[in-house]
Amino acid sequence: MESVEHSPKVSQRKRASELGVAMGLVNSYLKRAITKGWIRAKEVPAHRYAYYLTPQGLAEKGQLATEYLTSSFTFFRSARGQCLDLFAECEQKGWSKIALVGNGELAEIAELVAMQSSLDVGRVAPKILSDKGFDAVMLVDIQNPQEIYETLCGTWTKERILTPALLYVSRDRQQQEK
Repeated sequence: MESVEHSPKVSQRKRASELGVAMGLVNSYLKRAITKGWIRAKEVPAHRYAYYLTPQGLAEKGQLATEYLTSSFTFFRSARGQCLDLFAECEQKGWSKIALVGNGELAEIAELVAMQSSLDVGRVAPKILSDKGFDAVMLVDIQNPQEIYETLCGTWTKERILTPALLYVSRDRQQQEK
């Protein structure tokens, strides 16, 4: 919808290229959006179309943006609270050097939260953890948390692998599979 709003006369092929998706997907989405009344198409010269957001489409775009922002803020609050709790647990146990394993939004949130603590926290790749003298590791990878957790279990005791609940890591999966 954003693409249509800003560039109504862009071809489906160019739109697909800019968005990094297949042209058929763009075609399918545009047809669906036209059927729902969010977009209208107008032929501008023969066999070329310009796509415009309708008032209903603008309202839907606003609703989608609101839902995205609400979801993002909810995720941030939850992630921040869980990181605060895990860092407090580290401080209670006397652990001071914590490795963050992973990339993305959760890793960035964990780094921000760590600034509020007395802990020495840094991002590290799983393969070099044993060389750095960390007290514990916090898994902050959203893409492959279970896989990384199981890799970490090869080097670390489960007690020293911190996993925010929002990752839904099964801490007993390896035992169940054996």
